[in-house]
Amino acid sequence: MNQGEINPCIIVDDIIRSGHAIEETVELVRALGAPIIGCGAIVRFASAPDSIAGVPIKSLVEFDEKYYDSADACGDCKKGAPEEHVRF
Repeated sequence: MNQGEINPCIIVDDIIRSGHAIEETVELVRALGAPIIGCGAIVRFASAPDSIAGVPIKSLVEFDEKYYDSADACGDCKKGAPEEHVRF
């Protein structure tokens, strides 16, 4: 455990999809004794939490994703939009 001075910190990630990774990081940092004043990301998926254990998550971009099992379930595809395959 850190025996030196402990300062408040901000946790930053590139992409927050489900929030599980940043949630684990918050737990680890708190277990080490550091107070967390905020979390940030470049991109946060709209389905991800906007706070973790009372700590707010801010992002530069919020991505409103929609996933479908097939093109038949997608309203835009039914209107003629091309099907896109995105790996997340």
